Amino acid sequence: TDQKKKVLVAHLHHRLKKILELEAAESFFWSDSTITLKWIESSPNTWKTFVASRVSEIQHHSHPRQWRHVSGSTNPADLVSRWSFSLMTRYLSPDGPSYASWKYTMGTINSLA
Repeated sequence: TDQKKKVLVAHLHHRLKKILELEAAESFFWSDSTITLKWIESSPNTWKTFVASRVSEIQHHSHPRQWRHVSGSTNPADLVSRWSFSLMTRYLSPDGPSYASWKYTMGTINSLA
């Protein structure tokens, strides 16, 4: 499920930072699920047990402000399921998708402040 993927991502990020001794200024996570993003930004005890336990794990290893929305049509994680050559060449380029650029991310942060 989508929540299991988010839990896995949060755990993996936490462990890699620890193992590699990375002191990144900030990390960001992207999801095309607005429902999941709402769950992550809310208190875990708002939800039923299944969702609450996953939200709690995600919040333990990441902060809700690190989570961003990407539209499903431009989500590179879905490229394999859609198998679109034009999308793959656009999003797997060395520069990556525009929403993941530092300038875009900082603009999003500044607009939220």
